[in-house]
Amino acid sequence: MATNKIRIVGLDPGETTGWALIEANGAGIVYVLDYGVIAAAGAPPSEGDVLTTTRRELGAILDVMKADGVTRIALEAPAYNRKFDGFAGEVRGVCKEAVAAAGLTWRLVVQNTAKAAVGVKIARRKKGEPRPARNAAKEAVKNAVEARFGLADLSYHEADAVACAVALAAEGKL
Repeated sequence: MATNKIRIVGLDPGETTGWALIEANGAGIVYVLDYGVIAAAGAPPSEGDVLTTTRRELGAILDVMKADGVTRIALEAPAYNRKFDGFAGEVRGVCKEAVAAAGLTWRLVVQNTAKAAVGVKIARRKKGEPRPARNAAKEAVKNAVEARFGLADLSYHEADAVACAVALAAEGKL
């Protein structure tokens, strides 16, 4: 019996934008097919360079992936106040524009949903407890994605993009 397969691109927008291509089937099996980052040159790059590089490179990536059967884009959204999102919000807007220009559709996936999709438990801090290390959650997602899919040396951005795509596949609202 044949299972339906769907290809999903996960995006983690930011100064460096992570992307990942996964394939999921109706039985809940997911394969990571490709991944990478989009980063503007310069140290640090200007905001304008980040936005134009992201738009140009993501557009080219999506054109290739659409021809290869991608139908959905999972776009990571912050778990906090979505009205104020700083520069990552601007990059997210550029990503939405690139997705629309490619004739594809996106769904926002909240960070905590993406983390949970790869088995990272979200613990709430109790009053008075110290904050965890800045990248502790990102490290946990990276470790979980690498272990689950047998990958190595992922960047935080690539791991977040994989988690985002896996979360969309798990929703079943494809």
